[in-house]
This record gives sequence, C-alpha cells and structure tokens, in this order.
Amino acid sequence: MTNASRIHGHDARKVSALVGANLSVQPGEFVAIMGPSGSGKSTLLHLAGGLDTPTTGAVRVEGTDLASMSATQRAVIRRRSVGYVFQDFNLLPSLTAAENVAFP
Repeated sequence: MTNASRIHGHDARKVSALVGANLSVQPGEFVAIMGPSGSGKSTLLHLAGGLDTPTTGAVRVEGTDLASMSATQRAVIRRRSVGYVFQDFNLLPSLTAAENVAFP
C-alpha cells in the first residue's frame, strides 16, 4: 500500500477515513493492526484485502494494483495470497462449524 487515502462522501459530507497510509507486508509475515475506534483500521484492512479501493494512492498484492482488477479477480487474490479474518462471522449457513473452518 503506497500513500493510500480513502475519502467517503462528497462536499460538506466528505470524511477522510484514511490519509496517506503506507504498508508493506512480506510473505509469511503476520501483522496486527491496532488503534482506537475511528482511527482507520477497518478502512486500511478493507483496502489491503481488496474489499474497497483507495481514493488516491495504490494497493498492490504481489505487484498487481488491486484497483485494476475486477471484484472476482480481487476475491481470487484474497483467497490465494491474503489471509483475511472478518470481524463478523460471515459463515455459510448450510455448512457446519467444522465445514466453515475447513472450507478456505
């Protein structure tokens, strides 16, 4: 992630959720993002995981800019290259707990 910013809304309702963030994670490295409520943690993770795109700057995974990819392509990268644990459950209701854990 290079100089990534994310702005929500427009004009008077514009909110800067993240400004000029830089993050580099090496293969096999584990990273914890910590900070107070409202500090941009979720926005940073949504950008890093390709769930959202930056307003400015770039997010690259394995050298590929995520903004240039379709949602399906970003999902493939997320499954293959980015470990992402959602705060909410996001379980598949038709599977057992063990099957949900084994699925990825």
